[in-house]
Amino acid sequence: ILDRLIAQRLDCAFHTPNGLHAREITSTLARKMYSAHFQTIRLSFESASPDRQREMGTKVTNTELEAAIEHLKRAGFRGKDLAIYLMLGLPGQSLQEVIESIVFVARCGVKIKMALFSPIPGTREWERAVYEYGFDAHADPLLHNNTLHPFQSENMPEEAFEQVAGLVKLINHGVDMGINLFGDSMVAQAIWRAVERM
Repeated sequence: ILDRLIAQRLDCAFHTPNGLHAREITSTLARKMYSAHFQTIRLSFESASPDRQREMGTKVTNTELEAAIEHLKRAGFRGKDLAIYLMLGLPGQSLQEVIESIVFVARCGVKIKMALFSPIPGTREWERAVYEYGFDAHADPLLHNNTLHPFQSENMPEEAFEQVAGLVKLINHGVDMGINLFGDSMVAQAIWRAVERM
């Protein structure tokens, strides 16, 4: 399909808002996506925690995500063209796990998109969510999607959700400005040296 799009030289841009599978992004595919005028790339990831990845079926590992990002950047995409979906509010998920996932993705020099956990009835995660969050197992699924988020626990109080959103906004603004707050730049190193001295 990409070969045909490239050959046709269509005057249009492509976007991937629903999240591509990072494991499938090879250097060849990344180059073809860039040549076919893909402009914004979203990759699904969920969590940087190896334990969580194993628990959820190891859809994408940290190494596979890093490789996909490297392929895309070498093809010509910039950090601000790339965003990674991370999950927030998973059953048993700690604030520490969320922050470690955010820092892992931020170090890659790309944007972060937080996705709120929304369980699907009949799945193992649904059963865990009923137990962890105590909501009605027979309630309409629309009552627990991203429009209404009742998932609070000792691990993740409401104020943490708001603070995480603020942190992600700050990191993403840095990426837009070409500043990786967790990278190897002189500015990033100076920031962290200043933090350590305080």
